[in-house]
Amino acid sequence: MATQAETSGWNWTQHVQAVGREALSMAAGRVVPSAFFLASALAKLQALADLLRDRHDLPDRLVALSFYATCAYRAATIVFFLLIAAFFAIRLNPVRSSPGAWQTIVALAGTYCMMLVSVAGQANVSPAVTIVAAVIMCGGTVFSALALIQLGRSLSISPEARRLVTTGLYAVIRHPMYLGEMLGSVGMVLQSMSPVSALVFAVFCLLQIKRMDYEEGVLQSVFPDYCLYRARTARLIPGIY
Repeated sequence: MATQAETSGWNWTQHVQAVGREALSMAAGRVVPSAFFLASALAKLQALADLLRDRHDLPDRLVALSFYATCAYRAATIVFFLLIAAFFAIRLNPVRSSPGAWQTIVALAGTYCMMLVSVAGQANVSPAVTIVAAVIMCGGTVFSALALIQLGRSLSISPEARRLVTTGLYAVIRHPMYLGEMLGSVGMVLQSMSPVSALVFAVFCLLQIKRMDYEEGVLQSVFPDYCLYRARTARLIPGIY
């Protein structure tokens, strides 16, 4: 029979291991992604400040509009990243997560692959095209930010179930954040005017569709009402898809 000291020691070891796992989970699921998006927001804030400080004379109204439209898009992106950082820090613990690593890989690739468009660089497009691209990117970012606010503490990158959000934009569309991100990505492609960026965008859309499949599978396995919710809502575009 184990002595009291042995039993206490064993329980203490288990307790330390449990605390370690919880701390690791906290770091991976909250601290690291929150810090990443906070750092990204601060970097973009610095870039916006540099852009405004180094602004040269704007020769005509069209050039001025393109400049301010670009600034508006960058400001919207900063707010969006700050919201992501905040909600990652306070998000709920998942009720269920995706069963395999592949789903997480797809989710991460879908989240970050549009950053590859920066490799193609920005084409020397006209001020009119810059305005259109910036307005599209700003609109998509604002739409995603509104969806994020409504999603709140249920935010995740990997397919995970926390709570079922069915109000606001989610009362009509099951994945409004992805819709906003896709819309904003169209503007990025317009700005770069490159076959590389068009190919990246196509891959991005395919990855997002797979993410939707995985997320809906996890949510349906947890929430009995999800089938009814899915039946009365559109995945992305009401009446079309």
